[in-house]
Amino acid sequence: MLGIGERHVQIHDRPCPWCGGILMFHQVLDGSPFVICQTGRGCTAPGERDPRGRAWWNGRLLGALAGALDARERDAG
Repeated sequence: MLGIGERHVQIHDRPCPWCGGILMFHQVLDGSPFVICQTGRGCTAPGERDPRGRAWWNGRLLGALAGALDARERDAG
């Protein structure tokens, strides 16, 4: 355990690359970190959904999210 406790943090400067919604980073005790798009069912991101219909990424999927975020910044720049 890293000893950092639980964290729930908005990723302020990087919106969801699919819908522009707010991304939230979550680290829970004894769990893997994950990111959730707060838009909900309206987000067009491919992949996994939580029970509330929000797009989410954890483990290996975080790499795919990071790649999509980088691509969006390259296209916008």
